[in-house]
Amino acid sequence: MYLTPLQIGIYLSTQLTVKNLDNEGSFDYTVGLHTYFKVKDIHTARVNQLFLSGQEQLHFLDNMQKRQAFVTNDRAPVSFSGEFDRIFLDTSNNIQILQEGGGEPPVVVEKSFKDAVIWNPWAEKAISIADLGDNEWKEFVCVEAVQFQPAVVLQKGQEWKAGQFIYLAKE
Repeated sequence: MYLTPLQIGIYLSTQLTVKNLDNEGSFDYTVGLHTYFKVKDIHTARVNQLFLSGQEQLHFLDNMQKRQAFVTNDRAPVSFSGEFDRIFLDTSNNIQILQEGGGEPPVVVEKSFKDAVIWNPWAEKAISIADLGDNEWKEFVCVEAVQFQPAVVLQKGQEWKAGQFIYLAKE
């Protein structure tokens, strides 16, 4: 775990490389960069720009409903009024985290991963998470760059790379 404060002109770049060193076979996997973003208040935080350009529908799996699949055409930013845990499939490569009411520049997550997870445990679940203070759920949103569907399959000797680039946008 590491903490990186962002300022205009400062960015964080994370690159993940997986290589199959097995001489005999292939393997498959899913992967995600579990990144927490500090917000002033989860009640007024928004996650925006999930749709790919030209995309009319967005598919997602709701982890709170046993990964039941849903489809939406609602382009409104994701807002929070309770526990939230979804895997969004085929998302934009430039997701924004906004704080309603202004004063804070948007955080931009540029990613080469195909999918994204958005999560906040809310009050009831936060109590059961050992390394999370009881009220810390109010001050973060987790936006993960993930490769979930389909899983990555690496044949012997193959390599797969993906990354994310996080920065504050100029308003």
